[in-house]
Amino acid sequence: MIALIITISLMVMDTTFSKEEYPLYRMEEIVVTATRIQQYLRDVPVATTVITRADIDATNAKDVGELLRGVVGVDIKSYGTLGAMSSVSLRGSTSQQVLVLVDGRPVNSISTGECDLSKISLDDILRIEIVRCPTSHLYGANALGGVVNIITREPPKKLTTTGYGSYGRFNTQIYRLDHGGSIDNFGWLVTGGIKKSNGFRANSDYIANDLAVKSGYKFKNGLKAKVNLLFHSDNLGVPGCVPPEGNPAKYGNEEVTSLFDRQKDLNISSSLDFVYEVSGFLTLMSKSFFDQNKLNYRCRYDDWLTLDTLDEDDEYLSKIIGSSLQYQLNFRKFLSTGGVELRNTNHKVRQVITDRNTGDDTTINWNPVSVEYGVWFESHQRVLNLFEFNEGLRYDHHSKYGSKISPSIGAICWLSDRDIIRSSIGKAYRAPTFNDLYWPVGGNPNLKCESGWNSEVGLKHLFYKNLVADLSIFTLNTKDKIAWAPDTGGIWRPQNVNMHSCKGGELELNGNFKDKLLVGLTYAYLDAKQTNREIIYSDWMTGEVRQEFKTRIAAFTPRYEIGTNVTLKPATGTQLNLRARFVDKRVNYYPNYENVPVVTVDTKPLNSCWVMDAKFTQRMGNLKLEIGIDNIFNKDYIEQFGTSFKDRGYPMPLRTYIIGMNYGF
Repeated sequence: MIALIITISLMVMDTTFSKEEYPLYRMEEIVVTATRIQQYLRDVPVATTVITRADIDATNAKDVGELLRGVVGVDIKSYGTLGAMSSVSLRGSTSQQVLVLVDGRPVNSISTGECDLSKISLDDILRIEIVRCPTSHLYGANALGGVVNIITREPPKKLTTTGYGSYGRFNTQIYRLDHGGSIDNFGWLVTGGIKKSNGFRANSDYIANDLAVKSGYKFKNGLKAKVNLLFHSDNLGVPGCVPPEGNPAKYGNEEVTSLFDRQKDLNISSSLDFVYEVSGFLTLMSKSFFDQNKLNYRCRYDDWLTLDTLDEDDEYLSKIIGSSLQYQLNFRKFLSTGGVELRNTNHKVRQVITDRNTGDDTTINWNPVSVEYGVWFESHQRVLNLFEFNEGLRYDHHSKYGSKISPSIGAICWLSDRDIIRSSIGKAYRAPTFNDLYWPVGGNPNLKCESGWNSEVGLKHLFYKNLVADLSIFTLNTKDKIAWAPDTGGIWRPQNVNMHSCKGGELELNGNFKDKLLVGLTYAYLDAKQTNREIIYSDWMTGEVRQEFKTRIAAFTPRYEIGTNVTLKPATGTQLNLRARFVDKRVNYYPNYENVPVVTVDTKPLNSCWVMDAKFTQRMGNLKLEIGIDNIFNKDYIEQFGTSFKDRGYPMPLRTYIIGMNYGF
């Protein structure tokens, strides 16, 4: 490792190339997520990836989860085809440790802590910024693994209308209509879409509707106002995992666990933003938002004690009101930003369990409420035009789990126009979910937050006129991880019992050759370990339970991933994009109670896999034709483990195609 650093250091000391002669490809992107201010990507002290609208249009992705596959340091786990639950992990983190934002507004579920990326439409997205390191000093809870910020489009300056339609395998249909424009200081944009599919397994059908309305106005005194309205509804089947071979599921068949389970979602969001340029060096920003998320889930199963057939209907209704105020102070070599955020959450749950054998109903209601606020500050100082130092600090207080302080410090050194070294260290945390804190009988109101320290060193180097390399080396150690385990009374409840450590490296190579050939190559390596408290003895007669700490390779985490992205533009209006990814094997652990009271652990692997997708587009005036193929080589693979050692997990679709047409005027 020392030899590698010395070699790179010698290589980057060459300063004979000017920025004008050798532009830094993909390093001039302006990003806001990593520092909550607008900065060039080259000036950001932490590992950050930007996905532009052009990148989105070059793929076959139908939701954000599909789009993020292959991004360095990003691991996507999906439960199946269009509409199925899809979650994101950054650098070996859990999905609950990744904060997902839409225009800076948190969208993680308050019930589970995860964000289902399949619910986020691509229609209204301008770009996505992925920060692959803890950022609780800026965003507070749940940024322990990093942040994915989805930034939506602004109203166009000219009157524009675009229609899109596509058809693919499994009767997959996608329709979209956009309309927007500007008149004087007023602008608007309306985007609506419908997605539906029969699914590739029984009970995996899906239909969704999306609507986004955005309007903005620029006042003469420098004040800018923006109103956003978002609507999403869906209805889908939940087939579950594939049962063990030769053992059809009681309420399913040989390919699905359930033919009865269904889910409906209805999400409505609104926000009001103001930006006021007080002077040439002071800007004030505010955001107020309201989110209402309603989820209905219906399932059928057997009571574990009586073996009676139960039908369960659950309704989860969450209402979140939040507001924030931020300032930005910008001098030539000093910049600071900070602000305050407030949020009130009301979560109403109603669970009705019907015994189909007796007709008896059991109703469970719970209605937790929380209030939280945060105050944060970050400063940037540039020294001699060679160095920049960043310091950040945030204080959060939650009405249930108390207060947290999150510090961070970073530095950047510009060795030349071609070479940048960056480093950072910070502390972050993940908060307990509402299910962890308030679940009837099993909830634990005394939970602490998961917390961890991260350190990172990165090098960027421009080898040639348009080939950039980015190397990152990092560590992350997390303690007080929350896991459901039996307490001293034998009741299963969440507890702060586990630990996690991860160290690794990432390498990105990006090249742009006269805009005719764009090439990207990524490699990510992870050495992740978990130390969990596992049950080794469980006597159901006496209630005695013994547990021990065991250190193992981290579950669900591939040791390495490789991604490639090639875009060819042989002629005006013609484009071919090829994306391929290789994911190393993963493992998961399942307790084995066959020899109780002695309990052992079975290790289940998921095989490594590689998948290639392709998309061809041809533009003819205002008309654009698209042909896409996913999983070109018809690979049989799985991204998500099942619920037991013997089941066959959640399979992904084999080769699929989609044909689409886009017309704008």
